[in-house]
Amino acid sequence: MKRILKLLSQLTLLFVVGAMLVAFVALSIYKNYVDTLPTNFGNNSAIADVLPAAEKKTVKKSQRSAVQIASISADKMSLSTSSGTYISLEGKYFILTVNHGINGPCEHTKIVVGDAFYDCKRYVVSNLQNDYMVIEVEEIPTRTAIPIPKKIINFKQWRKSFAVMNRVYYTGYPNKRGPFTFDGRIVGYSERGMFVINSFAWGGSSGSGVFTHDGTLIGYVVALDIGVTEYGVDVLEDVVMVMPIFRVDWAEVKREAKKDEQKEE
Repeated sequence: MKRILKLLSQLTLLFVVGAMLVAFVALSIYKNYVDTLPTNFGNNSAIADVLPAAEKKTVKKSQRSAVQIASISADKMSLSTSSGTYISLEGKYFILTVNHGINGPCEHTKIVVGDAFYDCKRYVVSNLQNDYMVIEVEEIPTRTAIPIPKKIINFKQWRKSFAVMNRVYYTGYPNKRGPFTFDGRIVGYSERGMFVINSFAWGGSSGSGVFTHDGTLIGYVVALDIGVTEYGVDVLEDVVMVMPIFRVDWAEVKREAKKDEQKEE
């Protein structure tokens, strides 16, 4: 009996040592594998080959114009983050975002691009009804501005671009993460003069510029739909409300930009 117990003890010890050796080898292999991964994996800009060339171009335009806005309240007790689109107008640079994402004064608001922070020069125009804010900024070297109003939708394009089932793309920062690029389709229109896309959004997505499949900026994300059932209220994260770009009063933006020029003179 003692010999059997001794044998069992030796086998158990052998098994434990063997298991530790296997775990050590597996860990070493995994570490070596991780070490061989590209260090710039997170900066990968490749776009799926399944997309047509025109849509690849649109995705790049969306990604290269997307920024994140971080706005701290005046008392520095709360932080709001949202998304925005980097635009150019009259030789100056601006960010188009949502009014409800601005939580504090200009000096407490930063434009975030990767690890870099850019100052808010001033709030140019804000609009509660159509929920937008235009912020003037310095040129952002790592982003490509969308020329306004040259590259936005015109009257002749409205009917075609806002047609139901048209494919759209946007890049934003949901849940303070990103930038993430989403696709979707226009599924209808809301009573507030917005259009609705079937895509994905979450807190932080608001302000993202929405582009047609052929690269026309047609709106900016403002909200998610809300559903009510017998179990209560729920957020419909795949029903995204988008404000048409023509709701922005670009003439007012131009006037305000010129006022600043006159002050400098």
